[in-house]
Amino acid sequence: MRQGESTSSGGRKPHLVRLNRNYGYVASFNIGTSYMASMFNYLNGEIIQYNRKPMADCKK
Repeated sequence: MRQGESTSSGGRKPHLVRLNRNYGYVASFNIGTSYMASMFNYLNGEIIQYNRKPMADCKK
């Protein structure tokens, strides 16, 4: 469905686009000098899980 106003010189109306948050997820990892962190998010940015541990705990 096209919604919104087009420009005064004409053209197509803009498309309203929405991401399906359940379509997939993003995994990110950050390794610092004294810690390791991981985070999993839905495509809309909502956090699924976040972990941060000191590097001493990660060596075990």
